[in-house]
Amino acid sequence: MRDHLDQILEISTPIFGEPFEGFLAFIYLAYWHAGLYVVIEGWQELELVDEKIDTLLSSENVDLLRRYRNGVFHFQKDYFDTRFFELYEAREKAVNWIRQLNDEFHRFFLEWARKEANIPSEKPWEEVALERMKRRGRPLGRPDSD
Repeated sequence: MRDHLDQILEISTPIFGEPFEGFLAFIYLAYWHAGLYVVIEGWQELELVDEKIDTLLSSENVDLLRRYRNGVFHFQKDYFDTRFFELYEAREKAVNWIRQLNDEFHRFFLEWARKEANIPSEKPWEEVALERMKRRGRPLGRPDSD
């Protein structure tokens, strides 16, 4: 979804009233940004620790993202609720911060998963997953029936 969003952003911007691509970009941004706050909630509730992530979470953008998430995931009478625009008004700071936070969560959880699954860091994750699925005799792309 994020890759598709980046492709759309090359040709349009997520502003209401624009062509379909702009609206689609807004939907992707809304889902990604709101979902990122859910990860922040889990991080805080589980009391996980990582210096880079914890530094990013000391930002005032966390509250903007929380309000944005509430606007996205809860019914709003006003389709143009101000919580959507507060985050975008902080545009440059917020956009870079969101991407950095997303990248750091990705790094942290990938390192954790590699450690838990005993996967060497030099071996591509996807390659290991395919090997394990083949060894277990499970067709690719189908969930376990256990």
